[in-house]
Amino acid sequence: MVARWGKPETKDEGDMKNMVRKIASALGVVAMSASMAGAQVGSIAATCGVATIADTDVCYSTQFSFDGVTFSNEVFKVFSNATASYELRFAGQPTTTVSGVPFSFIDYGTVTASGTSSASLNLSGQQVWMRIIQSSPTTGTGDVGGLFGGTISGTASQAFINWNNPDRFEVIGPVTYEVERFGQGFTSINAPSTGAQTIRGAVVNSVVPEPSTYMLLATGMGALGLVARRRRTNV
Repeated sequence: MVARWGKPETKDEGDMKNMVRKIASALGVVAMSASMAGAQVGSIAATCGVATIADTDVCYSTQFSFDGVTFSNEVFKVFSNATASYELRFAGQPTTTVSGVPFSFIDYGTVTASGTSSASLNLSGQQVWMRIIQSSPTTGTGDVGGLFGGTISGTASQAFINWNNPDRFEVIGPVTYEVERFGQGFTSINAPSTGAQTIRGAVVNSVVPEPSTYMLLATGMGALGLVARRRRTNV
């Protein structure tokens, strides 16, 4: 015969204990997921847009094209906790980094404009695409695109990439290496007097948990408090 010490556990108490264990386990998973997301996820930001990528040491190739003209690949690495900018120059101008070190550039090619009276390139309504190809640690490809508006000339003009209808895509692999989307807004391309055109963007980190994470944590904590109050009432 097995001796029991103290008051025997009732069925209600056993049910409450099981509920507490399940909620605590779920909270642990949510907290761990939020921690992993905050540590691993960074973003590429245009003037008014965001695309999320992993901020670990991963190699990507990027390709820009519009109006039938495709630029050669851009190869870069994104380092953990990196903050940097990049600059894309047209009209044969060299490509350089604005700040930071996470980007290493290869020739984009040259976009030239021709005309009898003035050098201009009509981009109104033309599509522009960015292709991200992940090669390590897993492989995958995603495309995002937008529309140009206006005309670029060698004297003075302005054009825009419209990202108001972003595409969502993912690479093949764990969620920590997910490429989510190129966000809403636009990037302006200003034509200086030299005729060089630019597209600018930046790499920043994103460590804020999703709203759904906060909701799950709040719901779980509320349930734990309810169980604790109920148990004190039954004692």
